[in-house]
Amino acid sequence: IDSCLPIEDRYAFLHDRCLKTYRNNEDVVKQVYRIKTMKLRGIVSQGLLIPLSQFPEITDIEEGKDVTKLLNVSLYEDLELQFNPKYKIGNIIGPFPNWLEKTDEERIQNLEELFANPDIKQQVFEVTEKYDGSSATYVYAPEYTTTDDPFFVCSRNVRLSEANDVFWNISRKYKIKEQLKSLYDSTGIVYAVQGEIVGPGINGNRDKYEDVDFYVFRVRNITDNKWLTPEERYEFCDWHDLKHVKVIECEFRVFNEFNTVEEILSYAEGKTDRGNEREGV
Repeated sequence: IDSCLPIEDRYAFLHDRCLKTYRNNEDVVKQVYRIKTMKLRGIVSQGLLIPLSQFPEITDIEEGKDVTKLLNVSLYEDLELQFNPKYKIGNIIGPFPNWLEKTDEERIQNLEELFANPDIKQQVFEVTEKYDGSSATYVYAPEYTTTDDPFFVCSRNVRLSEANDVFWNISRKYKIKEQLKSLYDSTGIVYAVQGEIVGPGINGNRDKYEDVDFYVFRVRNITDNKWLTPEERYEFCDWHDLKHVKVIECEFRVFNEFNTVEEILSYAEGKTDRGNEREGV
């Protein structure tokens, strides 16, 4: 889901349902086929499966190799940031820092083997609502930069300059740079704040927000190499006047409660507090 495939003959059957076109005024600058959740003959489809025989360039590659670049597959969010004028994206300073963890979470469909692990049944999870926007990371880290500005503003894959109004305006709105700098100056600890930017013009604005806003879903203590616990994270957000994503369950034994992927997918369905279908949990 949210993989974007190049315009090639082997994907031509996706044209009517999945074509995504980016324009600069009237000029087409990029076209892809976007894979997204849809219903086919009444059944929910959450991916694409094609015979390996249609991919001669990867038939002899060793198992486990990442072929994303080889097949010219891209991520929808990255293309939106690059080509959607609503983002008003400016210069990209560089890649996402390799000393930070990205905001990815594994899909339950890829974790089916966990249901057979008896040790996982008593493992406690925090369940939060998945907001449908663009992930953002903010961190003030003087020892991790050789430039004049130690403040990092990142999308999922890149570090952004101040020309990016969407991501930087969130920092200004909540004074994230000033607050993280103050924490660093007083404690010597580097904190990375990660969350979801939602609002008009961002990934379809599923929940119909009237203004662009930011909701935290995790905070990392980079200096001590550990995540803040949920309780510490809630307190961190309260102390710094940051909004937090909705918490559905604080302590939930997911694999004791559910026995199949399908049961968890059913649990993930529902509506947000704003009355719209949520993306998931």
